Amino acid sequence: MDSNNHTEIIDRHNIRPWVRYWARYIDVYLFTIFIVMLQQLLFPTKQMNLSIAVFGLHFVWVLVEAQLLATWGTTPGKWLLKIKVRDADNNKLSLKTSLTRGFLVWSVGMAMYTVFSTITEAISYMNLQNKGTTVWDKYCNTRVTHEDFGTERIPLIIGVLILPLFILSALYSTV
Repeated sequence: MDSNNHTEIIDRHNIRPWVRYWARYIDVYLFTIFIVMLQQLLFPTKQMNLSIAVFGLHFVWVLVEAQLLATWGTTPGKWLLKIKVRDADNNKLSLKTSLTRGFLVWSVGMAMYTVFSTITEAISYMNLQNKGTTVWDKYCNTRVTHEDFGTERIPLIIGVLILPLFILSALYSTV
């Protein structure tokens, strides 16, 4: 049973808000590391303005995520945690739907990563727990499905999180 099907009883096991949360933050983490690596390779003597970088990075991530969802049907974090986002017919999302969903997550769900994000994340969590869906999935008519990723996938997840730090450390040590 899908967590976003409004005609059926909500399957609490398949909602998994924390898995969705961590998948998003794994994606943002990996994208941030990638951007920092690019910045270090291309402009090693320049420092980014932290406020602009955080806002811009999350804004650009919406565009990258939309492209990934439209082409692959998942993102690196969602893939690691075995999450898929599909339309009502179980197809990959169109780019337009992916963009709409991404901007709704960014604006409504994450408050554009402002000081209000904790509040909007809590509201989104409660909506997902109580209604079985989020504002963006309801508006875009998208379905989020989960598979158990099992303990055998944990070393892969840890490796994906740690390896970029070693690469980044090597980049900074050569400067």
